[in-house]
Amino acid sequence: MKRRVDEYEWHITGKASRYTFMFYSTCLLIWTFYDMITKGKTGWEFPIMATGSAIFFAICAWEKRKLKNLEDDE
Repeated sequence: MKRRVDEYEWHITGKASRYTFMFYSTCLLIWTFYDMITKGKTGWEFPIMATGSAIFFAICAWEKRKLKNLEDDE
């Protein structure tokens, strides 16, 4: 039997996701700077970081807009 997820668990999951996103982004950014200094060019780490950041912020903006539209309809 599946258990329903309550608001507090959603809050915890959201917070964990944000910290994980910040960790991966920071690591990829440091790796990018390291490659730029040592090799003079960036590798795959920068496009991965940029794409992940774009997806994260696009979803945040989309969800906020959806919430705002729901509040406006009431």
